[in-house]
Amino acid sequence: MRRLLAVLAAVFAALPLYAEAPKAKEVTKEGELDVVTLETGALCKVYVPKSIKPGEQPGMVLTLHGHGGNPESMAQFGRSVAEHRGDVWVAYRGPEKVGPGYGYNAGNPEKDVVDVANYAIATYKVDPKRVVLHGFSAGGAMTCMLAPKYKTLFAGFIICAAPDIPGGRSGGDAKGVRGVIFMGTTDPNYALAPQAKKAVEKYAPNVCFWEVTGLGHDLPDAIYINDAINFIFDQTVKGDVKTLPQQPDHALAEAKGRVGPPPDYFHVYIAWKTAKAPAGVTRNKLQAKSIADGRLSKLKKGELKLEDAVKESDDAATKEKKGAIGLDEMAAYGQKLADKAKAMKAETWEMVETESGYHLVWRAKAP
Repeated sequence: MRRLLAVLAAVFAALPLYAEAPKAKEVTKEGELDVVTLETGALCKVYVPKSIKPGEQPGMVLTLHGHGGNPESMAQFGRSVAEHRGDVWVAYRGPEKVGPGYGYNAGNPEKDVVDVANYAIATYKVDPKRVVLHGFSAGGAMTCMLAPKYKTLFAGFIICAAPDIPGGRSGGDAKGVRGVIFMGTTDPNYALAPQAKKAVEKYAPNVCFWEVTGLGHDLPDAIYINDAINFIFDQTVKGDVKTLPQQPDHALAEAKGRVGPPPDYFHVYIAWKTAKAPAGVTRNKLQAKSIADGRLSKLKKGELKLEDAVKESDDAATKEKKGAIGLDEMAAYGQKLADKAKAMKAETWEMVETESGYHLVWRAKAP
């Protein structure tokens, strides 16, 4: 393992930073995985979750297998987390053949990893601010080296059962990068636990050390990986040291940092005084119609911005969402409003009258 670290350090030190996304030489299918071979020779296997909604920009986990491991096992390991979070899971294959698996003692693994990251971000329309680097064992050692160096590429890191810790033998300053270090208490690499705890202090409040009771040289439960990604994207949570049971005592937590698809509709409501009108509305129907006509005309001409019109809306719920509204919310005002919205042309404003007010509705362009 020391030889591996020395070789990787020498290779990495000699390489520049890469930014351009390379092209794929070949893309094939292996079950539900995309098998991508880049023109550079780098190879990865990609799982694209079915839970990604139309128009949604996914995050991404780039995962690195251990010495003698393989990308398909890492892709399958992350499948449940990928579906839960709507994140693309990209499993890189090391350039060195090691028995039935692969390793990192040959080729240019740093360049490969960066190339794969940039290719996947561009090809799968990934949110570049939500890319996490994950590594197991020797892949975790690589993560220790790469995450501090490529702070603008990776939002955070997850290291599992690695023979190194951030800022350890591989060097590099992980300051400002969010991440979690996992070690099983029966893993031989658990000898690094004291150094991992010091890393939590050194890089506070951005790094955690989570030891898993009874876990050997293996990956922790996928539920804990989801927890680690949540930590990376929740800046309000401070890094900590804690002991976890090998079997989690909770289900997959809600995915933090996930960005849903953009709204299909935006809405400005001008009510008149009725029993169903919001509290505080005193204008009559004629006054409401005059206001609605004026705002609609200005919105169509671009003389009034949506955000300014929303500030004067009588719908408190959609005001909190900057005017965004769904068809179910529209139907609460009357099915006529929802039906009209569905029939609208994209990128247009329309006004619909219901029994309690006028609704100015804008339909977004279909993704």
